[in-house]
Amino acid sequence: MLIIGTMNWTSTRERGGFFCPECSIDRNFRRRASRPFLTLYFIPVIPIGGLSEFIECESCRLQFDDDVLRLTAEDYQRFLATEEFDHIKRAMILMMLADDIVDEEEIEVIRDICEEALEHPVSKDELVHEANLARQAHSDLIGYVKHIQSEMTNLCKDQLVRACFMVA
Repeated sequence: MLIIGTMNWTSTRERGGFFCPECSIDRNFRRRASRPFLTLYFIPVIPIGGLSEFIECESCRLQFDDDVLRLTAEDYQRFLATEEFDHIKRAMILMMLADDIVDEEEIEVIRDICEEALEHPVSKDELVHEANLARQAHSDLIGYVKHIQSEMTNLCKDQLVRACFMVA
């Protein structure tokens, strides 16, 4: 009986330190190289694919592109703050559209929340424009939140719920 299969042969090329976006702190990494092989009796015999390289966090074991090595904690926090603000703003706009009536009071509430609580001022024109885009796309709040929930931190989720409650 002949036993044939495949496996990935992985080796460590380099070790070092980096800011892991999943762990959100500095961690050790391994630069790894992997290539698929055809096996005969569980022994790798013939390479059947190209070599791929990746960065692996030694703590969470997630794999990243090389670009992650250029990421700093400050860059990541700025990125999260901007991305999370956009999620909260879109959710508030979708909450405002839930009753199909957009009034000046709702727009002002969203502007106040953006400026005071989230420290990102937005113009009335920007909110009206985004509301029109959301209306044309037939977006709904529940679908949007389900789509983004895995990208959000717990703090962002809390802020999103509070902001939407204030708009309602």
